[in-house]
Amino acid sequence: MMTGLWHWLLSVTGVNDEAGRWYAFWSGFGANFGEVTLLAGVLAAWHRVNCHTKGCPRIGRQLVAGTTLVVCRKHHPDGKPTPEHILELHRAHVEAERIKRELLHSSSPVDSDSPVHSGNSVSSESPARSD
Repeated sequence: MMTGLWHWLLSVTGVNDEAGRWYAFWSGFGANFGEVTLLAGVLAAWHRVNCHTKGCPRIGRQLVAGTTLVVCRKHHPDGKPTPEHILELHRAHVEAERIKRELLHSSSPVDSDSPVHSGNSVSSESPARSD
């Protein structure tokens, strides 16, 4: 009985040298390494995108403010976002971007005491060089 079980185990794993050293292993049992690798990749990707609340299988898309946690809509501390709240956040973002653009492209300097760079490489206030 044990000899038959041992022969079956050697045949299934492919180490009984049927067609050459390691041929049966890589054609049979060893070929599963690729499938195990794919399964591990899928599980790692699922672990990356699912809700960080323990035991929740949902996909997390909501960032929790002040942390690196990603949670689903059910577990987000602020609850489910309403269309009005999303529109309000969008308008605030557009307004902030408009203000940034105006500050970056304004012609007046931020500090009026500092000299304005005229584009010349030599400033008019620099002392004359004596060679």
